[in-house]
Amino acid sequence: MNIDQLARLDLNLLVTLHLLLEERQVSRVAERLHLTQSTVSKALGRLRQALDDPLFTRSPQGLTPTPKALAMAEPLAHWLRGADKLLLPQGFDSRHYQGQFRLALGEYLGVAIMPTLVSRLALEAPGVRLSAAAHEANPLKQLADGELDFAVQLQRQHYGPGFEVTSLGAMQPCLLMRSDHPLTEQATVQWEGFVRYPQVRLLVGDFRKLQFWQQDARLAEYERQLHFVLETSHLMTAIEVLLRTDAIMLGPPLLAVSPQLRQLLAARQIPSADAEPLNTLMRYVLVQHQRTAGSGPHSWLRSQLLGACAELKFR
Repeated sequence: MNIDQLARLDLNLLVTLHLLLEERQVSRVAERLHLTQSTVSKALGRLRQALDDPLFTRSPQGLTPTPKALAMAEPLAHWLRGADKLLLPQGFDSRHYQGQFRLALGEYLGVAIMPTLVSRLALEAPGVRLSAAAHEANPLKQLADGELDFAVQLQRQHYGPGFEVTSLGAMQPCLLMRSDHPLTEQATVQWEGFVRYPQVRLLVGDFRKLQFWQQDARLAEYERQLHFVLETSHLMTAIEVLLRTDAIMLGPPLLAVSPQLRQLLAARQIPSADAEPLNTLMRYVLVQHQRTAGSGPHSWLRSQLLGACAELKFR
């Protein structure tokens, strides 16, 4: 493709040439383009100069195309049909769509959301492939740059222009322990009993950034009384430790929502050493950049993501 040559040519002239090949009459082409016959004749003159060929000769029946014009007829018609498709509204058929979407969401969010989402896609869009990354340094920049399609994350205080942010709801952090942990025999976990057990600190993704203990002055005070036996950024390592020991972990409530983990882990409300309840909430959002707002496939996947998240029973 000679881009430089195309750039020098007014592509509207090719539409005129196509219609002249169809109509063989300047007057008819002028009617179809809502132009004067003089304007169409001038366009033909510019085409002759650009293509270095007379293109048409006059006859009693109208215009007779030259061999070069005839040779251009079918390729030109094919090219214009392709250009026309670019301008038509794009429909979306999920069952026949072939493509990949890139998501950014924390590992624990993936545990809760991805099984439901993948099950939905297997039925409704078998040709869709998902790529989910748990650790992205700057997901907002990647959304803007086209390296990501969606991000599911804890809500930030500020999102710049160009981002569409949809609230998914909120959940309160909880204490996670194995389902047969001694504390599960109590209807309510008391602080005195809680501090006797070893603790696991989970350092994954945006959950780590929340720093729950530091957000609440009382939680920060409580932390000094806790004995942490493990700090890890590996979610499955943390879960395995909980399942095999008496350790307790302050964790994302979404882990307790997973049907499989719900059979293995128990969730309890964070105890308070005083009479005041602890009301720290984790607020989740779905983030999309406006560059994909008009995309049929992206709109469809967004609805699927929201549907999968709705099953998690956020507040």
